[in-house]
Amino acid sequence: MQKNIFILFLLFIVQLHFAQTESPQVKELKAIIAKSGEYLSNLECDKSLGLAKTALEKALEIDDYEQTARAYNLIGLNLEQYSDYKKAIFFYQKGLKYVDQSSNNFMQYAIHTNLANCYCFKKINYKKGIYHYKKALYFVNLSNDEYQIMYANLNITSAYFAVGDYNSGIGYLKIAERFIISQDDVESKIMYNSLQGDYFSSKNDFIKSEQYYKTALKFCNENTTEFLKSNAAEVYDDIARMYAKKKDFSNAFEYMEKYSA
Repeated sequence: MQKNIFILFLLFIVQLHFAQTESPQVKELKAIIAKSGEYLSNLECDKSLGLAKTALEKALEIDDYEQTARAYNLIGLNLEQYSDYKKAIFFYQKGLKYVDQSSNNFMQYAIHTNLANCYCFKKINYKKGIYHYKKALYFVNLSNDEYQIMYANLNITSAYFAVGDYNSGIGYLKIAERFIISQDDVESKIMYNSLQGDYFSSKNDFIKSEQYYKTALKFCNENTTEFLKSNAAEVYDDIARMYAKKKDFSNAFEYMEKYSA
């Protein structure tokens, strides 16, 4: 089971503050990074990548470790859009070396998460992905940001469940549950219920599994954005697999048709 969860396209520009005491070089550098992030959010990757490379050169020239890490992270995000995942991983790893020399816990969280997403979403190396998700969780816990902590725990749960290690993952899902209740966030509710459906299917408790999957679909169907429609397609695939495991092939076929539509 693989979820399109909390892809951190814009974490590299979140908290990109412009202090009055900064030099003109640093202000220019941050402006370039912000513009590159804007292009990336609009999927204008050629423009974004060009600016990210310019930012990297300027950051290296002035030995600004934090902005160097942001630039490497930006390049990695762009390379993912070109499906060049091995190069993306290389640039994320370079970013980590520089962010380790800064005091920005949020950037640590962002790059570790992006690196883990790359490893797990593309099924490259779940063990490494889980390692980086846990590192991300460590740094985000220092921020006390409940929204990010919620997703960090959901990410680890999803990775463990993807490799069939439900015992290791379920504790993180229970932690996420506490935050989901207080957050007005549809995607997290879809993910939580889908993961619960997967968990109970693994235990052959098909009644609870079906209930959770259908709750996930209810949240999907209440929203019409393209991103949540893609989540619904994944839930159709998951519930079809659950019915097939249950040997309810009629329902399995029905949901597989919805997934393929």
